[in-house]
Amino acid sequence: MLSVTLFIVSVVERTRLPNASCSVVDLGAAGDNSTINTAAFRAAAQLCATVYVPPGIFRTGSFNLTSHQRLSLAAGAQLVALISVSAVQYTPVLGLPPMSHVSNGFKPRPNSLITAYGATNVSIVGAGVSSVIDGLGWQWWDVYTWKGAHYSMISLIELSNCTDVTIAGVTLQNAPTWTLHPFNCDGVHIHDVTVRGPRWAGGVSGIHPDSSRKLIEECEVDVGDDAVVVASYLGFDERPLLAANITVR
Repeated sequence: MLSVTLFIVSVVERTRLPNASCSVVDLGAAGDNSTINTAAFRAAAQLCATVYVPPGIFRTGSFNLTSHQRLSLAAGAQLVALISVSAVQYTPVLGLPPMSHVSNGFKPRPNSLITAYGATNVSIVGAGVSSVIDGLGWQWWDVYTWKGAHYSMISLIELSNCTDVTIAGVTLQNAPTWTLHPFNCDGVHIHDVTVRGPRWAGGVSGIHPDSSRKLIEECEVDVGDDAVVVASYLGFDERPLLAANITVR
């Protein structure tokens, strides 16, 4: 008999967040390209309807967005993945389908850099190409390949079972694996997004709308694997989750 241990992320769902905008700097973050800002980003995500990232280079581990919440990056703001195999920085979770199935050994993996689970009206927006979310993919590949990481690598942004999602005006670059992964989501609008990754890096796809309904427009995708992947997978209960009504223009 196969014994499987599931790693569950604790998500406190809110029907309404306070009507407040706060800067991660006010909660202790420093955009100096060295401070570990995970606690500040998680605190902002708990407290504020709009989480504002000012200009600077902010290193952080994973954090989760909830309903009626907006992550807003200023021009010149860079949100950079902290390279770590620590469960404190990246909580181990069971991968979304198809990575969660028996054929993949039910292997846990670190949570993605930015996540939302079961959220409504959530957005990640920037001021254009200089608003950057960077996964530092090549450093993850080094850790995973040579330094004995116990989990597979993170995706950059992962949204699961969400509705009314907007991703706009940002540059997403150097994802360790998939860059933008909406899974089983409705009403997703992805526009004016630049996705970049090394052309020699296989397995790094751009926009991966699994089993979702969405509009993708005015995006520039330059990666080493598929630019846009439309796919349908089985859910955790082995029932098919179909991708439908996806428009790419």
